[in-house]
This record gives sequence, structure tokens and C-alpha cells, in this order.
Amino acid sequence: SKATVSVLNCLLYFTHGHHTMGCNASTEAQPERVNKHAPSMRAYQYTSYGGPETMALSETVVPDAPSGGYRIKVHAFAINPIDYKRRGGATKALAKETFPVTLGYDASGVVDAVGEGAAKFSVGDEVYVRVGREFASLGTAAEYTVALEEYVAAKPAGMSHAEAAAVPLAAVTALQMLRKADFKAGDSVFVTAGAGGVGHYAIQIAKALGAGFVAATASAPKHDLLRSLGCDEVVDYKTEKYVEKYSDRRFDIALDMTNEYADLVKVVRPEGWVIGIVAGFNAESLTQGGMHPNWVVRMVVNLGSKKHFKAAAAGGVNFYGLLLRPNAEQLEELTQHIDAKALRSVVKVFEGMDAAPDAFKLLESGRATGKVVVTLNDM
Repeated sequence: SKATVSVLNCLLYFTHGHHTMGCNASTEAQPERVNKHAPSMRAYQYTSYGGPETMALSETVVPDAPSGGYRIKVHAFAINPIDYKRRGGATKALAKETFPVTLGYDASGVVDAVGEGAAKFSVGDEVYVRVGREFASLGTAAEYTVALEEYVAAKPAGMSHAEAAAVPLAAVTALQMLRKADFKAGDSVFVTAGAGGVGHYAIQIAKALGAGFVAATASAPKHDLLRSLGCDEVVDYKTEKYVEKYSDRRFDIALDMTNEYADLVKVVRPEGWVIGIVAGFNAESLTQGGMHPNWVVRMVVNLGSKKHFKAAAAGGVNFYGLLLRPNAEQLEELTQHIDAKALRSVVKVFEGMDAAPDAFKLLESGRATGKVVVTLNDM
């Protein structure tokens, strides 16, 4: 139903960085927040719900470092589909925005100020982050952003800021998908949209953790890229049907980036896992994603995900719709794989804040490979 879709959109939005009334969220916190006499900064913001016309480069006040966190001078920020979905008003029936909203959830940069109680990093330290939900209107598409300490990790030394900014949201999502599926060394993994933001990290992380066989879908021009990332076999979704190709149900785990659960349950072994990130969320998803939904939301999401679990049960397969829960610990784990040269970012880089509109055009076209990143002071 339309109501179900609205709530599910709310949940997708919430897990990527915003509070919703339907999810019993508190009002947006402020990072001691905006000193009206403070210097100004440039940011890419939207001032109302709508299409690309609602976004503009703006001058806004530099936020203070929050208690228990940091102000970060942004050297690069990544953009993700959740940015334009949120801007488009997918959650306006259930979530109240504080306009203007600065876009972005990922960033890499340098600690510029330390809030009271934060102790992990000092001014000048290079860090990367997927910001949390606390300061929902203060995203990363700006010259400065803020984040609590629990989300901030040291930037991998071997990565540029552009490469590092691409990692937090997408790569942590991929890692959490594998963990939810009880991944173990030797498992076979199937990934849809293998050349996408989450997909290209999922292939590499699965291999780094010891996957025995990894296959993924992608268009033909992207097959060589996926093989270079460790993919053992690539399926051209335009000309091949993976349900027929893998009718032997050889996979232990399927990672669903494209809501293809009905087909994926047919290529996963009985008692294996299909993990999705675009649909199929239930009350458990909300709780594990760090939310505290009221009974109405729990009921609606459980009804909305019923078809996903029914399809999985028919195939004797486990299904779960995952909502990202950002944290520094898993970023630090990914840093180890990066340092070991087992994980890299595929990025399309746009240079300078003035290029942010073009970056969004590419992202919204659906033709981007890997992640889309805007650099401000990359070195």
C-alpha cells in the first residue's frame, strides 16, 4: 500500500541519517550549534523538497564542535542515492526537515576542533566518517561538518581523501550485510549490482574475509573491473538470466542491492541467506538499526515485508532487510583491509564545491560506477 511504502521510505531515510516522528525519534540535536558570529562556509544544500532545482551552493555558518565529538574540515565528501531520495521528499509525511539541509553522509578530512569530552583525536588528525543522526540538517557536503566520536575513525594512510570519503556508508553496509548472513570463510556469495557503490565493496570484502567463490551482476563494459576486484564470475544482467545459470543453488549468501529477492532465493542453498538493503525491513531491522519504533510502525513494516519473507520461506531460505548502523569500530576493521591492499575505492571524482551539481547529475542518472566523490582540499 502507499502507506506501507511511505513508512518503508521513512525507514530507509532514517537509517541514513535522520530522525522520524513515526519512529519515536527525538528532535534534532544541535552541536552547540551555530554561532552567528562565527565564520561562514560554503555548503551544498536544499531548501525544500523536490528535484535538483531545490539544491544550491550556499553560504552558511561554520558549526561548533559538538560535545563528545569533532568539527572536521572536509577534504572530500561522497554522495549516495539516499541524498536525492531524501531531497525528493520520500519521507515528508513522517519526517520534519529543518531547512536548509546540507547534503551528504560521508566525509574524509582533518579534525579542526575538539568538543568537550572527546579524546580519541586531536586537531590536525586525518579522519573519515559516516555521520550519525544527531545533527540531521548538517551533512558532509560542506567545507566543515560535525560528528560524534563514536562514528569517527582514522583515515587510512594509503588512501587519498577522495578514496577514503567513498568508504564509510557503502563499505560498512557491505560488511554488515555479510555479518548478518553469518558469513564464514569458504562461503560462496552472489552480489547484484556489483559495480555499484555497495556492490563493489561487497565483492572485495567477501574475498578479503575468505569467500570461496564470488559472482556478481554487471553490464558487459564493467566485467573487467569486477574481475580486478576479485569477482570470480560476472553475469551480464542484460543478456543472461542468473536464475538459470545458477539453478544448482550454489550460493550460501546473496546480497541484494536491487530488490531482486524473488529471484535470489532461487540461487541460494536451503538455509542460506538473502540480505537486502532497499526493501524487506521489519521490526527487527529497525531495532538492530538503532531505532525504537512504536507499535504502529512495527506493524506496518512487518506487513510491508511479508512478501519478502514468504518468498524466502518458500525456498527454505533466510531473508533480512538491513538498515545500516554506522560505527567507528567497523570502519577501523575496514581500514585493516585497506592497509593490506585488499580493499580499494572505485571513484568518480569531481573537483571543487562548484562541481557538486555535476556530481549529483551523474549520481541521479544511474550511470555511475562505484562511488561519486567531490573533493575540496584533497591531498
